[in-house]
Amino acid sequence: MAVLCFLIIVTVAGVDLGVKQYIEKHVKSNEERNILQKRGILRKVHNKGMIMNRLERYPLFVQLASVFALGIMMLCSWMPAGKKAPTGSMKLSFRECQTNRK
Repeated sequence: MAVLCFLIIVTVAGVDLGVKQYIEKHVKSNEERNILQKRGILRKVHNKGMIMNRLERYPLFVQLASVFALGIMMLCSWMPAGKKAPTGSMKLSFRECQTNRK
């Protein structure tokens, strides 16, 4: 299951990077292209101020918010996940799990 999740994440990230590289090379600024039988629009936009450029006037805030979010993600990844559940605990009741831990 972990391998499947890893493959899905790698595939999504790879497709994302591929689309971004294609747009950087083949789409000019302010050019719009219809895709998916005119159900979508492909355009080149540089978002410098997160939230659809609404914070473009506050570059320091954008940088600090990014660093803060990264710090929270790092702290969450370093937190211990707790003790491992006993084998077959999904079939046990809550009371049985408590007695198995002692």
